Amino acid sequence: MALHNYDELSDMHIDALREIGNIGSGNAASSLAMMLSDQIDILVPVVRILDYEQVMEELGGTVDEMSYSALQEVANIMAASYVNAIADLTGFTINVSVPSMCVDMLGAILSVPAIHYANISDKMIFIEDKFHGKDLNAPNHILLIPDVESLDKIMTSLGIEL
Repeated sequence: MALHNYDELSDMHIDALREIGNIGSGNAASSLAMMLSDQIDILVPVVRILDYEQVMEELGGTVDEMSYSALQEVANIMAASYVNAIADLTGFTINVSVPSMCVDMLGAILSVPAIHYANISDKMIFIEDKFHGKDLNAPNHILLIPDVESLDKIMTSLGIEL
């Protein structure tokens, strides 16, 4: 079966994305634990296919200037850990550029990928879990917008046909 859009993903595909999220978040939590010298636990990720507007509702919030630099460095380390886990799981070589950080209204921020990836989908794969530690209780959100061919390659590498 050929996949035409994210709405056609089956429960098995969502379970595979949840497992990818779990492994990626586990690696990211390990990196965060090393930075904080603390044990960090994660909850089982929830995977949903959401419209851009729904993603804005789910994310909400702002970042103050004092946290900006620290968050950018944490994001860099955690994103690399997350992507490396996916690469290990799939056997793919995945190159990551240094993440950038933007502070603006959430709608303005999400308008960039909405426009840039409009030819791929008007929805995102939204993976949500939480990091818990002694002094930490933080949500973790991963937003994926793979083209259908890339999603097919990921699923095929895991032995799941679309």
